[in-house]
Amino acid sequence: MPVHPLLPTPTDDYRSDTSVIQSTTEQAILDLLLPWVQPHLIRPNTIQLTQADTDKGNDENQRVPQQPGSRPISTAVLDRTAHMKYLIPGLNHLAPRFTGLDASRPWLMYWILNSFSILNLGLNTADRQRAIDTVLSFQHPQGGFGGGPGHLAHLAPTFSSISTLVSLLGAADDELVRDTWARVDIGQMYNWMLTLKQPDGSFIMQQNGEVDVRATYCALCVASLLNFLTPDLARGLPEFIAGCQTYEGGLGSASQLVNISTRSHRIPLGEAHGGYTSCGLLSHFLIKSLEGSLPVVPLDYPACLRWLSLMQALPIEGGGFRGRTNKLVDGCYSWWCGGVFPVINALIAESPSSTLDEPLSDEIRLGTYDRQGLQEYILLISQGQPPGPVPGGLRDKPSAPVDHYHTHYVLSGLSSAQHQHYFSTSEMDSLGTAFDLRSAPPTFIGIEETLGQATARARAVYSRALAWLTLEHDQLVIGAAQNGLIPIHPVFNMRTPYVKRAMDHFYLAPP
Repeated sequence: MPVHPLLPTPTDDYRSDTSVIQSTTEQAILDLLLPWVQPHLIRPNTIQLTQADTDKGNDENQRVPQQPGSRPISTAVLDRTAHMKYLIPGLNHLAPRFTGLDASRPWLMYWILNSFSILNLGLNTADRQRAIDTVLSFQHPQGGFGGGPGHLAHLAPTFSSISTLVSLLGAADDELVRDTWARVDIGQMYNWMLTLKQPDGSFIMQQNGEVDVRATYCALCVASLLNFLTPDLARGLPEFIAGCQTYEGGLGSASQLVNISTRSHRIPLGEAHGGYTSCGLLSHFLIKSLEGSLPVVPLDYPACLRWLSLMQALPIEGGGFRGRTNKLVDGCYSWWCGGVFPVINALIAESPSSTLDEPLSDEIRLGTYDRQGLQEYILLISQGQPPGPVPGGLRDKPSAPVDHYHTHYVLSGLSSAQHQHYFSTSEMDSLGTAFDLRSAPPTFIGIEETLGQATARARAVYSRALAWLTLEHDQLVIGAAQNGLIPIHPVFNMRTPYVKRAMDHFYLAPP
């Protein structure tokens, strides 16, 4: 729990709609924190709201007045049963209000089924096959996946469809794995992705769609998993990603090439944002696999680390993360910001200016963000604790309802905060040796690649993607012991053994 006084965000004595909603949010969070916080940290009149402000933003039914410090944090529980009951109906018939998400069916399946996986829940044989068949019905005949049967192919549902299949097949028998992946047209998908590539190296989401760094992440994840991350697919992306970094340190939505005098420069579009920073950093990590094939432009890693650390909210906001400067705290950034710390730490450790041969020191590795504070935000604010209602599912903040999106990314952030992930160069070397013994001939060879170069490139992608270790001695589970979740891959946001199962299928010859 917080060790510093719970002081409100300064408003400089200027009242605005923004300051009102910030104060209202802090009050709602404080109400939920009170039973868990020591009395000396509570200041009299910590937040002063007018009655109009309270009526505008607070739901009195959410308030559970209790004595400060009356409950130890060790008794806080992640209500797995409630979350399971919330998630299961989404695999069958959705309520009419979900009609507007008809083009997001692959995302709903990914959010629900990957939440199952993180909670260590599984499907029976019939439901697994039904889920696989449903995902494959989204496949477009010209490559990629759409948001539903017959929809246009789009990079976002392609990512969520492939990720869902990886999750579904992680514990399946070998025959089902082979049969399912044989039904995915990898060649058409690769050709389709190449049609989305723009002259500056970036990707559009779909034909005639928008450019942003989310498209880059979706394309690189799928290409890395399915073994078609060629130099042709990646060319120009290092410059595009680096150009997304703003003066704040985080990354914006995209970058644009402009000519100033006689030189070309890339300028970022928009302010730094947690989601774009995550997509950009993870894309940058993946594309560093191709350093032997194309130049990789570095980012300002310390500036990015600083920005990410500053996105963790004040004690009075519960220790969660916000996605942009001066915005409200939001549970989904538990993953988009909190989940990316292992990757930024790895990038710093392997940068040319670093001389680290071992994992980062405890002071750096454990101190870049408050893992305990984030878990407390999730347990006490995103979920809530009895005697208040715990309906199942996880939410953005007290004023927001639960939904599948936030349930998934809050659980992802909770898992990441509980487990310490370390990128191991020695593990990467071991994986490279295993690859040399069993590598399958590459299916996709770049236009300017030889067979040997394509094999070396596939080796680098495979070994780099899987070289993450979970340091069990650094596990930190706040609250009851039963709150512990399954560790997830910090780049792909799925169970690491499931990622390896998929990549073994596409990169290695059968045993």
